Amino acid sequence: MSKDARTDDERNVLRFFDDWARSDASLLAQYFTDDAVYTDIGEASRERGRTNIATYLTNLFDRCSLKIETLHIASRDDIIFSERVDYIRMKSG
Repeated sequence: MSKDARTDDERNVLRFFDDWARSDASLLAQYFTDDAVYTDIGEASRERGRTNIATYLTNLFDRCSLKIETLHIASRDDIIFSERVDYIRMKSG
C-alpha cells in the first residue's frame, strides 16, 4: 500500500487496489454492497449486486490476473482521485 494515503477512505481504496493482485473474487466482492453496480469498461460489462460481481470477477480471474500500481492518490470530501498503472496478465499466453 502506498504511503501517500492521508485519510481512511484513501487507505480503503488502496487496500482494494492491492487486493486485486490476490485474484480472490470473494475478497473483492466484500468491498461492494448488495445494490452495487460494477462496470468493466474494457469488457463492456455491467454487473449488479455483490453476488453477480463476485461471479464476474471469478470468470475474469480464470482468464487473467491484475496488479495495480498506484502512483498518486488524493481526496476531497467524498471524492477520491487516483493515478495508477494496471498490469494485466492474460493466462492464455
